[in-house]
Amino acid sequence: MKISPLNRRALPPALACLPALACLPALACLIVVWTGCYDPTEDTVAVASKAPSETRVEAAESDIELELNADNTDVKWTGSNAAGQTPYGYFYELSGAAVLNGDGQTLKSMDVLIQMESVKAMNPSLTEKLKYHGFFEVDTFPTAQFESTSITAGSRDEDPEGTTHVIDGNFQLRDVTRSITFPVALQVTDDRFSLVSEFSINRKDFGVVYSNSLEDAAIRDGVVLNLELDVER
Repeated sequence: MKISPLNRRALPPALACLPALACLPALACLIVVWTGCYDPTEDTVAVASKAPSETRVEAAESDIELELNADNTDVKWTGSNAAGQTPYGYFYELSGAAVLNGDGQTLKSMDVLIQMESVKAMNPSLTEKLKYHGFFEVDTFPTAQFESTSITAGSRDEDPEGTTHVIDGNFQLRDVTRSITFPVALQVTDDRFSLVSEFSINRKDFGVVYSNSLEDAAIRDGVVLNLELDVER
Protein backbone atom coordinates (compact mmCIF):
# COMPACT_ATOMS: atom_id res chain seq x y z
CA MET A 1 0.00 0.00 0.00
CA LYS A 2 1.42 3.40 -0.90
CA ILE A 3 0.32 6.98 -1.34
CA SER A 4 -0.32 7.62 -5.03
CA PRO A 5 -2.23 10.07 -7.23
CA LEU A 6 -5.93 9.44 -7.65
CA ASN A 7 -6.91 7.00 -10.38
CA ARG A 8 -9.76 8.93 -11.94
CA ARG A 9 -13.07 7.23 -12.37
CA ALA A 10 -13.57 6.99 -16.14
CA LEU A 11 -14.82 3.49 -16.97
CA PRO A 12 -13.22 2.04 -20.12
CA PRO A 13 -15.81 1.97 -22.92
CA ALA A 14 -14.35 -1.26 -24.28
CA LEU A 15 -15.61 -3.04 -21.19
CA ALA A 16 -19.23 -2.16 -21.88
CA CYS A 17 -19.59 -5.27 -24.05
CA LEU A 18 -18.70 -7.65 -21.21
CA PRO A 19 -21.52 -9.60 -19.59
CA ALA A 20 -22.88 -8.24 -16.35
CA LEU A 21 -21.93 -9.74 -13.02
CA ALA A 22 -25.30 -11.41 -12.50
CA CYS A 23 -26.37 -12.06 -16.07
CA LEU A 24 -24.95 -15.47 -16.93
CA PRO A 25 -27.17 -18.13 -18.50
CA ALA A 26 -25.30 -21.18 -17.20
CA LEU A 27 -24.39 -20.26 -13.66
CA ALA A 28 -25.13 -23.69 -12.24
CA CYS A 29 -22.40 -25.16 -14.43
CA LEU A 30 -19.91 -22.42 -13.56
CA ILE A 31 -20.14 -22.97 -9.81
CA VAL A 32 -18.17 -26.21 -10.08
CA VAL A 33 -15.09 -24.34 -11.36
CA TRP A 34 -15.28 -21.68 -8.65
CA THR A 35 -11.93 -22.46 -7.06
CA GLY A 36 -10.08 -22.00 -10.32
CA CYS A 37 -11.13 -18.37 -10.80
CA TYR A 38 -9.26 -15.33 -9.57
CA ASP A 39 -10.60 -13.81 -6.37
CA PRO A 40 -9.50 -10.16 -5.90
CA THR A 41 -10.17 -10.33 -2.16
CA GLU A 42 -7.21 -12.71 -1.76
CA ASP A 43 -4.86 -9.72 -2.08
CA THR A 44 -6.61 -7.59 0.53
CA VAL A 45 -7.28 -7.45 4.25
CA ALA A 46 -10.68 -9.03 4.90
CA VAL A 47 -12.71 -6.87 7.28
CA ALA A 48 -14.90 -8.68 9.79
CA SER A 49 -17.91 -6.52 10.58
CA LYS A 50 -19.15 -6.28 14.16
CA ALA A 51 -22.01 -4.70 16.04
CA PRO A 52 -21.91 -0.91 15.64
CA SER A 53 -19.78 1.03 18.09
CA GLU A 54 -21.33 3.57 20.44
CA THR A 55 -18.07 5.57 20.56
CA ARG A 56 -18.25 9.13 19.26
CA VAL A 57 -15.38 11.48 18.49
CA GLU A 58 -15.76 14.78 20.34
CA ALA A 59 -15.25 17.96 18.33
CA ALA A 60 -12.96 20.76 19.49
CA GLU A 61 -12.79 24.41 18.46
CA SER A 62 -9.20 23.98 17.33
CA ASP A 63 -10.07 21.17 14.89
CA ILE A 64 -9.32 21.70 11.20
CA GLU A 65 -12.05 20.38 8.92
CA LEU A 66 -11.28 19.44 5.31
CA GLU A 67 -14.19 18.99 2.93
CA LEU A 68 -14.48 15.68 1.09
CA ASN A 69 -16.33 15.53 -2.22
CA ALA A 70 -16.33 13.68 -5.53
CA ASP A 71 -13.48 15.86 -6.83
CA ASN A 72 -11.00 14.78 -4.16
CA THR A 73 -12.34 11.41 -2.97
CA ASP A 74 -12.71 8.12 -4.85
CA VAL A 75 -14.65 5.13 -3.58
CA LYS A 76 -14.16 2.15 -5.89
CA TRP A 77 -15.68 -1.33 -5.55
CA THR A 78 -14.62 -4.57 -7.23
CA GLY A 79 -16.64 -7.78 -7.24
CA SER A 80 -16.05 -11.21 -8.75
CA ASN A 81 -18.01 -14.24 -9.86
CA ALA A 82 -17.77 -17.89 -10.81
CA ALA A 83 -17.02 -17.00 -14.44
CA GLY A 84 -13.77 -15.33 -13.43
CA GLN A 85 -15.06 -11.82 -14.13
CA THR A 86 -14.05 -8.96 -11.82
CA PRO A 87 -16.49 -6.11 -12.56
CA TYR A 88 -15.82 -2.81 -10.86
CA GLY A 89 -17.15 0.71 -10.59
CA TYR A 90 -17.36 3.87 -8.51
CA PHE A 91 -19.73 6.05 -6.57
CA TYR A 92 -19.79 9.45 -8.27
CA GLU A 93 -21.61 11.59 -5.68
CA LEU A 94 -20.44 11.84 -2.09
CA SER A 95 -19.71 14.35 0.66
CA GLY A 96 -18.03 14.37 4.02
CA ALA A 97 -15.14 15.66 6.07
CA ALA A 98 -11.69 14.71 7.27
CA VAL A 99 -10.97 16.40 10.60
CA LEU A 100 -7.42 17.15 11.74
CA ASN A 101 -6.39 17.97 15.27
CA GLY A 102 -5.39 21.56 16.00
CA ASP A 103 -1.78 20.68 15.19
CA GLY A 104 -2.87 20.20 11.58
CA GLN A 105 -0.87 16.97 11.29
CA THR A 106 -3.02 14.29 12.95
CA LEU A 107 -6.20 12.80 11.49
CA LYS A 108 -8.84 12.85 14.23
CA SER A 109 -11.96 11.65 12.42
CA MET A 110 -13.46 11.04 9.00
CA ASP A 111 -16.98 10.71 7.66
CA VAL A 112 -18.30 10.04 4.17
CA LEU A 113 -21.91 10.11 2.91
CA ILE A 114 -22.48 8.35 -0.42
CA GLN A 115 -25.43 8.94 -2.73
CA MET A 116 -26.17 5.39 -3.85
CA GLU A 117 -27.99 6.46 -7.01
CA SER A 118 -24.57 7.61 -8.28
CA VAL A 119 -23.16 4.07 -8.53
CA LYS A 120 -21.80 3.19 -11.96
CA ALA A 121 -20.35 -0.09 -13.15
CA MET A 122 -18.34 -0.92 -16.24
CA ASN A 123 -21.53 -2.23 -17.80
CA PRO A 124 -24.83 -0.24 -17.97
CA SER A 125 -26.97 -3.32 -17.34
CA LEU A 126 -24.94 -4.16 -14.24
CA THR A 127 -25.38 -0.58 -13.03
CA GLU A 128 -29.15 -1.01 -13.16
CA LYS A 129 -28.99 -4.36 -11.37
CA LEU A 130 -26.88 -2.88 -8.59
CA LYS A 131 -29.36 -0.07 -8.01
CA TYR A 132 -32.25 -2.48 -7.52
CA HIS A 133 -32.83 -6.27 -7.63
CA GLY A 134 -31.90 -6.87 -3.99
CA PHE A 135 -28.53 -5.16 -4.23
CA PHE A 136 -28.51 -1.50 -3.14
CA GLU A 137 -32.25 -0.79 -3.58
CA VAL A 138 -31.49 2.91 -3.97
CA ASP A 139 -35.12 3.99 -3.96
CA THR A 140 -35.50 2.61 -0.42
CA PHE A 141 -31.95 3.18 0.83
CA PRO A 142 -30.68 6.31 -0.97
CA THR A 143 -27.48 6.80 1.03
CA ALA A 144 -24.63 4.86 2.63
CA GLN A 145 -22.43 6.36 5.33
CA PHE A 146 -19.16 5.78 7.13
CA GLU A 147 -18.30 7.54 10.41
CA SER A 148 -15.00 6.85 12.14
CA THR A 149 -14.97 6.08 15.85
CA SER A 150 -11.19 5.86 16.37
CA ILE A 151 -7.98 6.30 14.39
CA THR A 152 -4.82 4.62 15.67
CA ALA A 153 -1.28 5.19 14.45
CA GLY A 154 0.64 2.06 13.48
CA SER A 155 -0.27 -1.24 11.84
CA ARG A 156 -1.29 -4.78 12.71
CA ASP A 157 0.42 -8.02 11.65
CA GLU A 158 -2.10 -8.62 8.86
CA ASP A 159 -1.89 -5.11 7.39
CA PRO A 160 -0.09 -4.48 4.09
CA GLU A 161 3.29 -2.83 3.85
CA GLY A 162 3.02 0.95 4.03
CA THR A 163 0.12 1.01 6.50
CA THR A 164 0.45 4.04 8.78
CA HIS A 165 -2.88 3.99 10.64
CA VAL A 166 -5.86 1.76 11.41
CA ILE A 167 -9.37 3.25 11.29
CA ASP A 168 -12.39 1.94 13.20
CA GLY A 169 -15.85 3.17 12.33
CA ASN A 170 -19.51 2.46 11.70
CA PHE A 171 -20.49 1.68 8.12
CA GLN A 172 -24.16 1.88 7.16
CA LEU A 173 -25.27 0.23 3.91
CA ARG A 174 -28.95 -0.37 3.10
CA ASP A 175 -30.62 -0.69 6.51
CA VAL A 176 -27.62 -2.35 8.20
CA THR A 177 -24.97 -0.60 10.30
CA ARG A 178 -21.84 -2.52 11.30
CA SER A 179 -18.49 -1.58 12.80
CA ILE A 180 -15.49 -2.20 10.54
CA THR A 181 -11.72 -1.78 10.99
CA PHE A 182 -9.39 -1.21 8.05
CA PRO A 183 -5.77 -0.15 7.33
CA VAL A 184 -4.83 3.09 5.59
CA ALA A 185 -1.71 4.82 4.33
CA LEU A 186 -1.97 8.42 5.46
CA GLN A 187 0.10 11.44 4.58
CA VAL A 188 -0.38 14.99 5.86
CA THR A 189 1.68 17.96 4.68
CA ASP A 190 1.26 21.71 5.00
CA ASP A 191 -0.68 21.88 1.74
CA ARG A 192 -2.18 18.42 1.21
CA PHE A 193 -3.97 15.54 2.94
CA SER A 194 -3.75 12.12 1.25
CA LEU A 195 -5.10 8.71 2.18
CA VAL A 196 -5.31 5.37 0.40
CA SER A 197 -6.79 2.10 1.56
CA GLU A 198 -7.77 -1.28 0.17
CA PHE A 199 -9.77 -3.90 2.03
CA SER A 200 -12.67 -6.29 1.50
CA ILE A 201 -16.05 -6.70 3.15
CA ASN A 202 -18.71 -9.40 3.01
CA ARG A 203 -21.68 -8.01 1.07
CA LYS A 204 -24.10 -10.33 2.87
CA ASP A 205 -23.19 -8.75 6.22
CA PHE A 206 -25.05 -5.71 4.88
CA GLY A 207 -28.00 -7.50 3.27
CA VAL A 208 -26.72 -7.13 -0.31
CA VAL A 209 -28.18 -10.22 -2.00
CA TYR A 210 -29.29 -10.56 -5.62
CA SER A 211 -32.99 -11.32 -6.00
CA ASN A 212 -32.26 -14.38 -8.17
CA SER A 213 -30.93 -16.96 -5.69
CA LEU A 214 -29.24 -19.16 -8.31
CA GLU A 215 -27.36 -16.26 -9.85
CA ASP A 216 -26.56 -14.87 -6.40
CA ALA A 217 -24.82 -18.16 -5.59
CA ALA A 218 -22.36 -17.49 -8.41
CA ILE A 219 -21.40 -14.07 -7.05
CA ARG A 220 -18.63 -14.07 -4.47
CA ASP A 221 -19.54 -12.66 -1.08
CA GLY A 222 -16.31 -10.66 -0.78
CA VAL A 223 -16.19 -7.16 -2.32
CA VAL A 224 -13.01 -5.10 -2.49
CA LEU A 225 -13.24 -1.43 -1.56
CA ASN A 226 -10.57 1.09 -2.55
CA LEU A 227 -10.49 4.53 -0.95
CA GLU A 228 -8.35 7.35 -2.33
CA LEU A 229 -8.37 10.88 -0.92
CA ASP A 230 -6.24 13.72 -2.21
CA VAL A 231 -7.34 16.95 -0.54
CA GLU A 232 -5.79 20.39 -0.85
CA ARG A 233 -5.55 22.28 2.43
